[in-house]
Amino acid sequence: ASKQSDNPEHFFEREWALETIAVALQALRDEMKKAGKSEQFDALKGSLPGEDEPPRKEIAARLNMSEGAIKVAVHRLRQHFGKLLRAAIAETVSNEADLNDEMRYLVAVLRRR
Repeated sequence: ASKQSDNPEHFFEREWALETIAVALQALRDEMKKAGKSEQFDALKGSLPGEDEPPRKEIAARLNMSEGAIKVAVHRLRQHFGKLLRAAIAETVSNEADLNDEMRYLVAVLRRR
């Protein structure tokens, strides 16, 4: 029996989704570096969806911040990443409805096993 991952179309779709995420992640990395927050990005990037999130207590100690400040920073990082992801997808579609459809499609592709 053929596994879903053996399907060339599914492979292509997954590669598209991962590349789109990589573009948004690089944009986020670049913005934070420009703002002098490379260390914060490196410490917090594991808090993005799809990553193995390190304990916030460890991140707080590493960055010399309170756990509450880390919680806020993670929330802002996730929000901004979402905006950058939408921007990356927006470059490939012609309207807001298509953008929303592509966002849902990206999530569906990544959930596929």
